[in-house]
Amino acid sequence: MWEELQQEYEGRIEFLELDLDDRDDEAVARDHGIFYQPGFIIYSAAGDLVHNQPGPNSGDEMRRLVASALEEG
Repeated sequence: MWEELQQEYEGRIEFLELDLDDRDDEAVARDHGIFYQPGFIIYSAAGDLVHNQPGPNSGDEMRRLVASALEEG
C-alpha cells in the first residue's frame, strides 16, 4: 500500500519512511513524536500537524487521510 500511495501522489506529497533501528531515523522519529512502528503522520505544506496515528492503518484509511490532507492544503 505504501508504494502504491507514493506512486499515486508522486509530485504532490513527499512520503518518508523511517527505520527506528537506524540511529539517524530514530532521532527524526523522536523529534516528531514517533515512538512505535508502524505509525502514520501527515503534515500540511505549511508544516502543521494534520494527523498522527500510531499503529497500523488500513490502506483505505491511509488513502482517505492523504486525500483529506491534500484538500485542506
